[in-house]
Amino acid sequence: MTVLSVPEGTAMSVPAWCSRLGVERDDFDTLLATGVLRAQRGGLLALEFVGMVVFNSSCLHARPKYSSAESFDLAATLAVLRGYFSRSDKRSPFTDELRFPEFRDLEVLREFDALIALREWFALHGFYRQQVEKRSIGGRPNWARTIARQSPLVVQGSVLYPAIESEHWYDAFNEITTLQIGLMTALSERYGLPISDELRTAALTTGHSIDAWPLPPGAQHYLLKRILAEKLVQFRSDNLRLLTVLEQLLDARMANPGRRILIFGTTAFYAVWEDGCRVLFGGLTKPSDAIGHPTWRYVRVAEEVVEDVKQLPDIVVARGNRLFIFDAKYYFPFVASKPGAPDIVKQIYYAEAVAAPAWSIIRSLFILPVNDAWSPQHLGEAAIEGSARKFPVVEAWGIEPRVVFASYPNAPSTAERTGSRLLDEIERRPAPGGASSGLIPPPTDDAARAAL
Repeated sequence: MTVLSVPEGTAMSVPAWCSRLGVERDDFDTLLATGVLRAQRGGLLALEFVGMVVFNSSCLHARPKYSSAESFDLAATLAVLRGYFSRSDKRSPFTDELRFPEFRDLEVLREFDALIALREWFALHGFYRQQVEKRSIGGRPNWARTIARQSPLVVQGSVLYPAIESEHWYDAFNEITTLQIGLMTALSERYGLPISDELRTAALTTGHSIDAWPLPPGAQHYLLKRILAEKLVQFRSDNLRLLTVLEQLLDARMANPGRRILIFGTTAFYAVWEDGCRVLFGGLTKPSDAIGHPTWRYVRVAEEVVEDVKQLPDIVVARGNRLFIFDAKYYFPFVASKPGAPDIVKQIYYAEAVAAPAWSIIRSLFILPVNDAWSPQHLGEAAIEGSARKFPVVEAWGIEPRVVFASYPNAPSTAERTGSRLLDEIERRPAPGGASSGLIPPPTDDAARAAL
């Protein structure tokens, strides 16, 4: 299977897309109907999607627009998306099914997940081996079998056995080994993952039982029965886990030769970026409590009615007497793509509407993806100029996306420690408005990059 890695936002004509994807017209129409491809001016179609699309003979990896194929491969993209979808629906954005669809059906990832599990098991345990017993004259004595089968001799009060039953155990490859090698080789080639020299050599030495994928029904039925038989004689938990993965893989829906086009991902990756920054920096449990909110008070039937509209900034972090109000913006590359006037006004309003006077320093910040910004990189500032009064300034900072998603979302405590370190570096630059408000080159932090 050919794996095509295309960055989000790529725009081409219809003939160019058909040639690039090499898919049938029905599959192409599905991409249009689901919003994966969207029409732009000039007759071009833009890829407005991040995730994986599996066709009959190819796989499309739509990676985030800030990434390269090397820095954000298919496995990394899917790991971030799976983490995002696994979080509470309350943390997911409100999306219009027609305009911003999210394809979160984890069933379509069974085959890919199984491949990742096989590769992880192989990295820990190597090739599957079955313990085989060989009886011999030499070797370790098996006293239970010896006592049961041999007649003892009593010599001067001591019991002797004229012959001793011995046993010797060794590890041997079997059909499960060849199945493991075959599936790892075939599926790694299918999804464009590297194949180690050790695996290639083993495939040449032992052979493998996978000549084509998906498997024909007869071979699939035989291999499933063979796995079941192996489970009956295995007791080690690690080997049983491998057998379970192989069994589920052979029964995966994606392995069905008559499968339809399968899509996993989202057309609203900005929400994933926002959630990654939220996990990274943590923040208040109820950010709305720190910010004032618009309120209607009016009289209806001689009764006063109060209606509030809660304001929910992306991230609010309190540090002693200092308050940080973050807005995670998925704009790339800066400066060609940057927050507009409504975004700036909203951040200024948040800073002006802080509910409590306990904070002596209030900083409003945009967080944007910037490649190789292993330490926070100061990008600039946005301010209201020409007005009769002075408003707060909104700072713009860039962070390498791999730093944001390194611990997302399964290690929130690790992510928050990283976020605390990044916030320390941001604080090293004084808040705008003082004598040091000019642009300062970002500090280099080789240790932060090495930590990843």
